[in-house]
Amino acid sequence: KNALCEAQLRQMGIKPDDWYVCLHIREGGYYKDFNRPRNSNILNCLKAIRAVTDAGGWVVRLGDSSMTKLPKLDRVIDYPFTEFKSELMDLYLIKNCRFHWGQGSGILDTAHLFQKKTVIVNSTEMTFVPSRRKGCLAIPKHIFSKRHNRILSVYEHYEDFATQDGLSQPGAENYSYIENTEDEINDVVVEALGQNAAYEYTALQQSFIERRRQAIQGWLTTKRFDPSDERDAIDRYRINCRIEAAHGTVGRKFLEKHWNYGRDFHEV
Repeated sequence: KNALCEAQLRQMGIKPDDWYVCLHIREGGYYKDFNRPRNSNILNCLKAIRAVTDAGGWVVRLGDSSMTKLPKLDRVIDYPFTEFKSELMDLYLIKNCRFHWGQGSGILDTAHLFQKKTVIVNSTEMTFVPSRRKGCLAIPKHIFSKRHNRILSVYEHYEDFATQDGLSQPGAENYSYIENTEDEINDVVVEALGQNAAYEYTALQQSFIERRRQAIQGWLTTKRFDPSDERDAIDRYRINCRIEAAHGTVGRKFLEKHWNYGRDFHEV
């Protein structure tokens, strides 16, 4: 099976000494859930796609044939629309990519299982999204507060848990999502491309990790679970394991711009 996939990769144009990035941006065609907040526009990734190819890599776009087709670009394979699309090839491509670039979706878990570095854009679940490995990066969708009539800072995402878990918590009607810009996506992908053995998080990136950990631990102990319910206790343990195991963070430039606007979340 491995030999078959290697042969197909060569037929796709990718040589043994080439490297590539897997890209998956969720749309609504597969589940017919077109209004789900997790969905995003693949065309906002074109600038970052060119950053990968300009650096000498390939981009293999994953997904299914219901998705928006990409324009024809050099060293970019719109894989769902090729003869090579298969479940086996899906696994092979993710297993051997330099990093997986995508969103919170089922295919992201496959990348985690293969212990791949991930770059997550347009995240709607800042509870879990930063990945397990150090060096994994994410940027969230912007959250607009209708009550305050402004976009919340990343720091403020953790002030109210209605801004977590895809805005599925009580009070979620007071918020809405805004997609990442083309430049924001490009910045985090370029940061991932530039990582080397000397790469270290900035103080701000470390601050995010600690802020996230403290906020979610507080939520686990006070806001959601009933400790007398065995199933809830198991869920709390499972979620806390995921939190403690997550060593990824938010992209540098995104945090520099959106970490904290110096405004009181509770101001009227």
